[in-house]
Amino acid sequence: MMDDPAPLREEWERKNVLPTLDTLYDEIWVYGQSDIHDPLAELGMPQSIADKTLYTGYLRRDLPKAQRPTENFAFSDDPFILVTPGGGGATA
Repeated sequence: MMDDPAPLREEWERKNVLPTLDTLYDEIWVYGQSDIHDPLAELGMPQSIADKTLYTGYLRRDLPKAQRPTENFAFSDDPFILVTPGGGGATA
């Protein structure tokens, strides 16, 4: 989230984002560390949303060779969660 807080707050109000975050999400993951930059600090988030917000820290881009899979990964029939974080880049 790289927008200035004021226009983003207005957009989220127009789109009714905060009630949606409050009622439909169990956890909200934010990439990074809040002590370096907290993108939600100036958005006036209710405590109920702040309580379910988790900061992931910074993730590695690649695995060490010893941890790379050597076989094709097969999905089981068990339920799973798929997480697809954005790349954070812009295209020209």
